[in-house]
Amino acid sequence: CTGRKKRVLLDEQVWQEASTGFEVLARFPSNNLTMLKCELLLGGRRHQIRRHLQSCSHPIVGDAEYGNFAVNRVLRRSYGLSRIFL
Repeated sequence: CTGRKKRVLLDEQVWQEASTGFEVLARFPSNNLTMLKCELLLGGRRHQIRRHLQSCSHPIVGDAEYGNFAVNRVLRRSYGLSRIFL
């Protein structure tokens, strides 16, 4: 993803655009991880960055709700990961 735009549900009937910008700061190919700088361009909705990253197959490490559960389990067991990496 170069950035993500998505419609988010505000309540039962109202949708609003949400946009998040991403910049790659570092890549860690041996672990298949990337460090990103994220910016809320439009919206600022709850979980917006987490949802946008998950929707383009780049979930945040340690994210129990939107993350990669298998990877999080391995990192928790191997390295004691106990929180989301934000």
